[in-house]
Amino acid sequence: MEIQLVVLLKIAGWILTIGPLAAFLLFAIIMVREIANNDDESLKGLVSIGFILFGIGVVFLVVSYLGSYFMGSSSGNI
Repeated sequence: MEIQLVVLLKIAGWILTIGPLAAFLLFAIIMVREIANNDDESLKGLVSIGFILFGIGVVFLVVSYLGSYFMGSSSGNI
């Protein structure tokens, strides 16, 4: 199997894009959790709901983008 240069550049581009974004999100999550742990319960509940909604959104996006690869069909024209 021969990997083309374009594919390697796309993979490197996604890694270099997702890395800093993941670091920023991790920092933001840690900061918000610390604020929620030291504040009242209503803020903690709102932060928890936000994290749950964010996680559900990430799962939906991963399934929608990678689902065709796992199923072995090209159903991207829906």
